[in-house]
Amino acid sequence: MNKKYFYYSILLFLASIFLVGFGFGFGSPKFDTRNPESWSKMTSGMSIEEEGLLIKDVDLLILLFKNENKLNGYTAERIKSEARELREALIKRNIEFLKLKITDMQAKGKNSTSLLIEKSVFFSNPRAGYVAKSYSVNNLKQRLAWLMTADASEINPDGTNILTQKLDPINIDIVNQILSTETTAQAAEEAAQAQAAEEAAQAQAAEEAAQAQAAEEAAQAQAAEEAAQAQAAEEAAQAQVAEETNLFDPEATDLRRCYLEVSGEIYIDDPCEGYLNNDGGFQINSPEYFAIVQIYEDGAIGFWNEEAYATHAHSDLGPMTKSGPCWKSDKATVCFWE
Repeated sequence: MNKKYFYYSILLFLASIFLVGFGFGFGSPKFDTRNPESWSKMTSGMSIEEEGLLIKDVDLLILLFKNENKLNGYTAERIKSEARELREALIKRNIEFLKLKITDMQAKGKNSTSLLIEKSVFFSNPRAGYVAKSYSVNNLKQRLAWLMTADASEINPDGTNILTQKLDPINIDIVNQILSTETTAQAAEEAAQAQAAEEAAQAQAAEEAAQAQAAEEAAQAQAAEEAAQAQAAEEAAQAQVAEETNLFDPEATDLRRCYLEVSGEIYIDDPCEGYLNNDGGFQINSPEYFAIVQIYEDGAIGFWNEEAYATHAHSDLGPMTKSGPCWKSDKATVCFWE
């Protein structure tokens, strides 16, 4: 027999001993509603007091699960552990409930109130179909004081031992101090929250003001940009006029006679000052009016200021044709004699 086979045989032998031993009762007994003997096995070695406490734990978990079969497979230790956790949760829940109820009663000047005592829940507000009982504020303070110092194992599943506690003025004073401290702390917290809310509102208002200012500055910048663009356009127009004016001889010429007729009305018919362009175009001026004839490759076009003393020849006289010393269009005649 080789060593490897020998070791395997030893392991199998030990495993079989463990399984047989487990079958004969090794390990922790478990709760089983299908086996009447499971309870006696699980409580074997317990004192009457310990078994009584375990019964309370089972009753409490059955109230929670609403079905005792859900405890099948639980060991005594697991039942105790989960029952204790449940009691601690119930104690915490009832402490908070009673604190709020007592604080509300004192704030409203109420000396008594109606409450329910329910299994596994304990104190709760009245509901239809259930008989509520009246409790004074001091009575509730006594229950609260006991809950705040009680061990989880002291709570019965039906909560009856909460009701059997005798009133103790010392405990009531302790509760008053605790509630006063908590009320002060709550007031401080509410004040801090109010201050935080106010600061948040101020920050939001400041942000909105900054946004409004930024929007106003953006609008002003846009208006300034548009004004600059308009000024640039005007300067460009003036430059164009200047460029057009430069087409003429910069030296003014005294003309023997100038003539401007528009739509049958004569505006210039006197000696005047004019500007003559090398390409045949010209400009005639009077104190109030002036007219320009510009020559292009395919013809000529006339312009005049139309409004007395206007500085721009902004009105079109239309295409013009030369006729002697004059240039004529459908609505105007412009002439000069040197």
